[in-house]
Amino acid sequence: MAGARDLTIGNPAGGSTTKTGAFTIKTDFDVTGLTPPGRPQGYNGTIAINGSGFTGTPTVLLNDATGITLGAVTVDSPAKLTLPIQVASNAPTTARNVSITVGGVTKDCTGCLKIGANPTVTSIAPTTASGGGPASNTSLTGPSFASGAHAYLERAGQPPIALTGTSVTVPAQISVLFAHTNAPPGKCTVRVTTPARA
Repeated sequence: MAGARDLTIGNPAGGSTTKTGAFTIKTDFDVTGLTPPGRPQGYNGTIAINGSGFTGTPTVLLNDATGITLGAVTVDSPAKLTLPIQVASNAPTTARNVSITVGGVTKDCTGCLKIGANPTVTSIAPTTASGGGPASNTSLTGPSFASGAHAYLERAGQPPIALTGTSVTVPAQISVLFAHTNAPPGKCTVRVTTPARA
């Protein structure tokens, strides 16, 4: 078990002396990465740190914490830490180094935490479709799209309609397949969600 140890020395003829905390046993551990590898601007939640040998009360620091607030880390298992993280809406979209300290040993995960920009939809084409008709292709344009993005049509009082067959041309365009067979007539809001990225 990691931690400080007392050192006791005794003479053959009798007598001994003890030095409290003279020797420290350190823990060895590994960090393999984060899940997910990043979070978007404006995020408030948690992120998982993966590895092995996590014990005790680890601490986590960033080489650049601009716009990022970290909470107290929790040891879920020897292979996983959970870290509360809050990202400001204007946090710089740069990769950060993550330093984890366990039992007096510190290891760095270089560029492990990526902060992604929030996606913005600037246009959609076409802007209309016939309800009850067949599926149609729709093109969304805007900055900061990323692989793994999902698009939805939303309207008050109606369940959201997921756009399927998503194809992302990073970072400025998304092509989707909109199945509007059961969609009621009316104007909808287009919402795009995208995973955090560098």
